[in-house]
Amino acid sequence: MFVARLWVTNRKLRMQEKIDDRQGFGELIQALSGEVAALRTENQALREEVRQLHGIIDGMRRGDLSAKISAQRDLIDVLPETAVSPHLKHAMNKLDEMNAGGEK
Repeated sequence: MFVARLWVTNRKLRMQEKIDDRQGFGELIQALSGEVAALRTENQALREEVRQLHGIIDGMRRGDLSAKISAQRDLIDVLPETAVSPHLKHAMNKLDEMNAGGEK
């Protein structure tokens, strides 16, 4: 009889431990879910920031390239016609055609 009560008591304790463990895991999962949601939001914000930085960098590159092309064109305008290579003239004409096509 004593052994049977001891067995039942031990079984109840083990069941209670399992219940407590499950409740603890449930709370842990809820907390981790909140953390995951916060990290996803932060990740999205960082991705948007990176996207904006890429746009700024691309704009700077385009501006720098445009300035270099303008400087090249200014130099070509100043030089005598014979000093400018036909390849450079052709390249500048292609750039003008591309720019004219893009502005339409």
